[in-house]
Amino acid sequence: DNISRDEPTLITALSGKNIIQICAGSTYSATISACGELYTWGRGNYGRLGHGSSEDQCYPSLVTALKGHRIVDVACGSGDAQTLAVTDTGAVYSWGDGDYGKLGRGGNDGCKVPKLIEKLMGQDVIKVYCGAQFSLALTKSGTVFSWGKGDNFRLGHGCEEHIRHPKQMESLGGRKVRSLAIGSMHCVAVLEDGEVYCWGKNDQGQLGDESHANVTEPILLPGLDKKHIVGAACGPTQSFFWSSSDQWSVGPRSPFITDVNKATFEHIDELLCEVCDGMDGR
Repeated sequence: DNISRDEPTLITALSGKNIIQICAGSTYSATISACGELYTWGRGNYGRLGHGSSEDQCYPSLVTALKGHRIVDVACGSGDAQTLAVTDTGAVYSWGDGDYGKLGRGGNDGCKVPKLIEKLMGQDVIKVYCGAQFSLALTKSGTVFSWGKGDNFRLGHGCEEHIRHPKQMESLGGRKVRSLAIGSMHCVAVLEDGEVYCWGKNDQGQLGDESHANVTEPILLPGLDKKHIVGAACGPTQSFFWSSSDQWSVGPRSPFITDVNKATFEHIDELLCEVCDGMDGR
C-alpha cells in the first residue's frame, strides 16, 4: 500500500527469505536474500526497479532478469535514480535512468532491466555506490572506478567532465582502498592503512576543510591521522568516520571512537528548522 507509518512494521512479503542486505534510495528500496536473490519495490519511474516497466511496486518483487546470478551487493540512487548490483563473480549490472552516463555503458540511454557493464568485466568488483547522478565501484584489489556526472569534481578525476564509462581513479596513486562512502556530490575513501581521502563538493564543510572549497582530486583528510579509521558513512552533505580502538579502557561495549569535524554542525540550526517544518506538514 501507500500508507506512511510512524513505527517499524514487518514486511511480511519478505518473511522466510533470510534477508542479508537492504538498501534504500530516495523513493524505493532493494534487498538481497541469503541465496543471492534481489528484490525491489517502491517508485518505478525510469525503470529503476528492474522489472521491465516504470510501474510502482507496493510489495517486494523478485528481479527475474537476474535469475541465475548470485547477487552480493546492491546500491540505489536518488532523484533520477540508477540502480547497481554486483554478482558473486564480480560482474556489475546497472539499470534505471541513464543521464550523464551513470549506467556506465556510454551514452545517456536508460534501461528498465539489469544490463551488464562490460567495461568492468574482469575487475572483480565487490561493492558499488550511487551518488547524485554518478556511480562508483570498488574492486577486491582496492581499486576505485567512477563514472557519471562530473561537475563539482565528484568523480575525483581532477576535472568536471561527464564520464560515461567506468574510469579508474588514478588520482589515488595506487593506494589500496578498504571502503568508500558517498554523499550527494562528495566521496570519502578509507584506505587499508586507516588513512582517509576525500574529494568533491565541500560547500557545507563535508570534506572536513573549513575553506569550503571544492576538492578536485582525492586529498588526505587532515585531523584523522593515526586515528586508525576503519569505516565511513556519508549523508547528502555530511561525513562520519569511526576508528578501531586499541585502548582497553574503552570497554567491550564501546569498541569505536567517532571523530566529527566541527564544520559538520555549522548548519545544524537550518537542518533542525527543515526537519521541524517537515514534521508539521509544511
